[in-house]
Amino acid sequence: MSRVTGGIFVKRSQLEDFLRTRMDRPKVLYGRRKTGKTFYTRRTLGDTRYLIAQGPRRLLDPVDGHSFPPEALRLLCRGGEPFILDEFHRLSRDFFALLQSGECNVPGSVFLTSTLHYYRRLTRGPDAPLQGLFPEQRVGLVSPRDLLAHPWGVEPGRELVERLVFYQEPTLIGLPLRTIVLGMAPLARSLVGEVLEEEDHAITTRYNAILQAIAGGAASLSEIASTVYNLGASPTPSTSHVTPYLATLVDMGLVERLPVLATRKHVYRLPSPLMDLVFHLDHKYGFRDAQLTWSQLRPLVEARLPQLVERFVERLLAEICGLRPVKLILEPRGRGGGPLEVDIALARHKQVVLLAEVKWRQRVRPRDLRGLEEAAARLEADSLLIVPDESVVSGEVRARVVDVERLVEIARGEICPLP
Repeated sequence: MSRVTGGIFVKRSQLEDFLRTRMDRPKVLYGRRKTGKTFYTRRTLGDTRYLIAQGPRRLLDPVDGHSFPPEALRLLCRGGEPFILDEFHRLSRDFFALLQSGECNVPGSVFLTSTLHYYRRLTRGPDAPLQGLFPEQRVGLVSPRDLLAHPWGVEPGRELVERLVFYQEPTLIGLPLRTIVLGMAPLARSLVGEVLEEEDHAITTRYNAILQAIAGGAASLSEIASTVYNLGASPTPSTSHVTPYLATLVDMGLVERLPVLATRKHVYRLPSPLMDLVFHLDHKYGFRDAQLTWSQLRPLVEARLPQLVERFVERLLAEICGLRPVKLILEPRGRGGGPLEVDIALARHKQVVLLAEVKWRQRVRPRDLRGLEEAAARLEADSLLIVPDESVVSGEVRARVVDVERLVEIARGEICPLP
């Protein structure tokens, strides 16, 4: 893996297409911080002038260091040359009036913002001043499809995928796993602080407790509420004490919510692999306060990696096949045994069409896949077995085996593995 180094530019196909498509009006990119909005926009649009809104009454051109009042935007708009305006939500309402009036309808311009809650107030609802004015796109983690399709210059295998799991966070691309784990914990925690501060929320122990609870294995609303209470961050285990906080975290993109198939329930998890790992280690091992060496941390990280790989593969298959992830819990047939769960369940509308199990750090025998085979038979769904290399599979299995080399082929060809 020595050739996977810093300074790497991974093409993000969906973002690239949005930025390069010619439109007759400005575009808007929004999403939480550290998702690469500014970097990718400036890299893609080359010499387009770049400005930052530093407050209601001040703009900065970081290239020449000049600052000027926002009134100068009117002249810039009248000039007709496209520009990039970062954190545009910080400007005064006068600027929004300029946009509403059409005076700043400059094709090729791009407006960026990192505050999701405030941005929605500008664009959603009957009184939103910018509703329907501009095409928009939310920027999140880097797509597994784009990461697998990138020419890394190494043989595809388990180690590459484990790196790419974390490279979904753009700021981590090119870093070795050891550096990510030992040096990036402050980044994971700062993402929470930056987003909540930008959204006018104080960082509280309850927010952090919710994130720890989810990363520690609490998935349902009641499980999260109980864990937050046990952590001393809630006066009672009532769900009412976590519901509004959880809604904010979902709204900000720090937590994602999956529907439980055939119910009105949901499960929750952390979409960022970095945040998941850091808050998982915080919850299970006191990582925040403990001075752990890499030799102590490595087995803990390796134990968590299979679950993070599951989500990476789930995102890939969902994107390639145009399906949505769901949580699948099947009641057992007959007496005895617990509910039947499968690593990955992807649905079209309300029907599960693809199931997958990820077996990442062990040999696989046919008996290890009985749950997958039973679920696939009951739902009449296709099934996949995801492994680092086909050599880890012993004996005949019914599921189609997909190893890392095949995952790369799927990503590069954008071929859904459904028949």
